[in-house]
Formats: sequence, C-alpha cells, structure tokens
Amino acid sequence: MKKRPKPLLSRPAGLRPEDAPLGSLESRAAARAWLLQNRKRYQMIFAGYEDGSPLNLENSTCDRQIWPDGSLFELVMLDGPVEQLTEEELEAFIDRYPIKRDTPGQ
Repeated sequence: MKKRPKPLLSRPAGLRPEDAPLGSLESRAAARAWLLQNRKRYQMIFAGYEDGSPLNLENSTCDRQIWPDGSLFELVMLDGPVEQLTEEELEAFIDRYPIKRDTPGQ
C-alpha cells in the first residue's frame, strides 16, 4: 500500500473565488475546487493477482462519497496489481468517477 502525503490547507492554484464576481459560476467552481482540495480524504485501494495478470482498468471500479462530516471516501477496486499504475494514472482513474453525497435515508 502506498502512503500518500496529507495535503496542507492552502490557497487554490489558478482561479480563486475572489477573482470572479460574488455568486458567479466561476467563483462557485473555484470555491468547490478549494474545498475538495482541502477536505479530509480516505482511500481504500484493493488490488490483486499475484499470478502476473496485467492490470485491467475496464473491469476496475471506484466509488466516491462525501460523508456527513464532509470528508471524501474513495473505495477503489482494481482488477490487477496497483504497481502497474503511476500515482498520476491512479489519480486520473479515480477522478473519472463522480462524487456522491451520503444523504440520510439512502
């Protein structure tokens, strides 16, 4: 399992909420990006096969949820060894999946 450094609270790179008119789509998008960048993030990555099978992303899945406390939980199920992915490729794979909100009564 790879250790990931915890992000520090920081100003977002690129467009900042105050760079656009208050309430505009741009300022709201920048605020959302900043919140996602700075929230608690939990990842569980399951990968497998010691038989030498290659990684198959077509059969791999990811479930992303915002928990009631605001933290982001990501459950990644890889069909093959995680070592065949770079950190950037793994992040790109995870980012393809939408983030769902955990709402009461679901």
